[in-house]
Amino acid sequence: MNKNTKTTIIILSSLVALIGIGIATGFITFNPIDKSKPPYAKDQQCFEELKAKLTPDEMMEIMKKKTMTQSHCDFL
Repeated sequence: MNKNTKTTIIILSSLVALIGIGIATGFITFNPIDKSKPPYAKDQQCFEELKAKLTPDEMMEIMKKKTMTQSHCDFL
């Protein structure tokens, strides 16, 4: 084997090992998509409603509190 093949094998095996360690320790999880969450279009509509109702400072506070899995509709 030439040097490039050995380097490629080392890099790919290291990547597999890191993913395995991540899964074993819980850093990498495979959560199914929650179908109960509103679709993106509804979330965007709620965002526009919030933007119309609130001041920019209030919107900034909501954005600080909002997590990636929350919908803007939760704050209406």
